Amino acid sequence: MRALLLFIAAIATWAATWTVTAADKADEAGGAKPTPHRKAIHSPHPRLELPGLDKLLAQPQVPSDLADEDLMTVAARFKDTEELYLEASRVTDAGLAHLKGLDRLRVLDLSSLNITDAGLAHLKDLESLEVLGLSGTKISDAGVARLKALPDLLVLALASTSITDAALAHLKELRHLEEIDLSETRITDRGLARLAENPRLRVVSLSGTATTDAGLVHLQSLKELESLSLDRTRITNAGLASLSSLSGLKELAIGDNWLTGPALAHLVPLANLQVLELPYTRPGDEGLKHVAKLARLKTLVLDGTDVTDAGMAQLAPLGEIESLSLAETAVGDQGLEALKALRELRRLSLIRTLVTDKGLAHLRGLAKLEELSLDHTQVGDEGLASIAELSRLRILGLANTRVSSEGLSRLKRLGRLEQLYLDRALITDAALEHLAELTELAELSLARTRISDAGLEHLKRLRRLVALDLTKTDVTEQGVRKLRQALPRLAEVAW
Repeated sequence: MRALLLFIAAIATWAATWTVTAADKADEAGGAKPTPHRKAIHSPHPRLELPGLDKLLAQPQVPSDLADEDLMTVAARFKDTEELYLEASRVTDAGLAHLKGLDRLRVLDLSSLNITDAGLAHLKDLESLEVLGLSGTKISDAGVARLKALPDLLVLALASTSITDAALAHLKELRHLEEIDLSETRITDRGLARLAENPRLRVVSLSGTATTDAGLVHLQSLKELESLSLDRTRITNAGLASLSSLSGLKELAIGDNWLTGPALAHLVPLANLQVLELPYTRPGDEGLKHVAKLARLKTLVLDGTDVTDAGMAQLAPLGEIESLSLAETAVGDQGLEALKALRELRRLSLIRTLVTDKGLAHLRGLAKLEELSLDHTQVGDEGLASIAELSRLRILGLANTRVSSEGLSRLKRLGRLEQLYLDRALITDAALEHLAELTELAELSLARTRISDAGLEHLKRLRRLVALDLTKTDVTEQGVRKLRQALPRLAEVAW
């Protein structure tokens, strides 16, 4: 789970009726609107899907030149604002002094700013603050001590800072704290003992810390815990036994640890578990029999694990599963046959698997499938005939496959397709004539293909296109300019 995920989750819960971001500076000056954030929907390593992710991604990008004096203008103009996003801008400790009069501020993102403990002194009068993002800043244990002046704080992101176990002693003053991100910090097992002093914690991220099996024992007192991230820690099979009593747990990420199949037996008592991430562990096919007992599971990530076709049959009981990622595994055509039983499946990642055209025939019955990633596979034109029957597809990844111009004609039936990735596919200008019929397309990647300006003429019919990747193609600046003129919504073009 990435550093801001906990902060992201809170935004949906405590969203204000209107928001001020540093991008207001650009708008006020009459400058160009910032381009929308591109989602890596076909990433080979998905993350926990926490509730506010889409909302945060939709925020305008913060101009990197927003400085302290600009913040003074923003604070003076928007005294009643409830949310302020300053991530990665040029605001410093001195600039934070301008926030003093924002009495209604509830959400403040200061992530990746060049601020220190001294700057946090300026936040003491923001008594309404509920959500605070400090990830990637220069704060230390002393800075966390200053947060005691914010008694109503509900969400705190401290990822990638220099804090140590000593900082957690100060959190006991934050009696309402529900979510905390401590990932990529110097927190150890000793510090985790202090988390028991915050019994309301629902979401905890310890990814990339030195947490061991001994530290997990301290989490047993957090009876309200719903989401726990332990990616890239030092836990082993034995440590998972400490999680068995966390009956309210709904989301668990334990990837990139030395865990094997028998350890998953400790997770069976977690009857409410809906999201389980096991990337780059060693569950083996036998270990999946324990996973299959998690009847409420909706999301399962097995990227980079040692599961094979034989293990796929174990997943048949997961009738409610909606998202399955098998990227970088040895799963092939035979394994896909076992997935026919997963009728609720909406998202499926098969990136860098052994799947071929033959195997895709087994997906035809997955009528609810909306996202399919087949990047870096041996899928070709024949397989697209099966994909064309998935009428609800919105997102399709075919980068680095054997798909050619001829095969793309079969995709015309996917009228709901919004995002299509064809990087390095064997396509030419002729193929784009077929894509022109996919009128709902908003994002299209043709990077490293053989298309030219002639092919761009066909794309002028894609009136909803927002983002287009033409990197390493034969298109020219003139061709891109003409396309932009024809497509007023086209905000982002890479070439």
